[in-house]
Amino acid sequence: MAAGLSQRFAGFPKQLLVCDGETLLDRQVRLFSNSLNLIYLVTHRTDLNHSNTVKLNPEDRRIKATTLKSTTGKWNDENVLFLHGDVYFTESAAQLISSNKSERIVFWGRGNEFYAMRVPIKCHNTAVKAIDLLIAHSPGTCENEAGLAHLHEVLRELG
Repeated sequence: MAAGLSQRFAGFPKQLLVCDGETLLDRQVRLFSNSLNLIYLVTHRTDLNHSNTVKLNPEDRRIKATTLKSTTGKWNDENVLFLHGDVYFTESAAQLISSNKSERIVFWGRGNEFYAMRVPIKCHNTAVKAIDLLIAHSPGTCENEAGLAHLHEVLRELG
């Protein structure tokens, strides 16, 4: 996901930061392309592109939950993996995330902030319900710890 407004970087997309000789976007595509059938680049930016991705422009990007919601029509019969585009994943973290075969929704992150989320096929409906509930009860943002804690609560309630 790369649908943020880059406000903290004066409009420069963090996904294009160069680290170890490659952009964060290039790194994520390289690290995860072998384990994923298809990679969607979810962004509203015209300057973010990658030849190994399919670009998806979220209709509503007010909060993380509405950005996630904009992708649900593309899930089909696949396990889905969401990655924040501005995160530097180590090789070992990418391997850990890619190799996860859990039948439950799994989050990776620190504290109440998630950097990756895996939604297996059998949990698609639960995830969509949780996203809908989060949007309906959102105080306006899911970018903060309270919003993410609420997402975790909703998912626990839904099973």
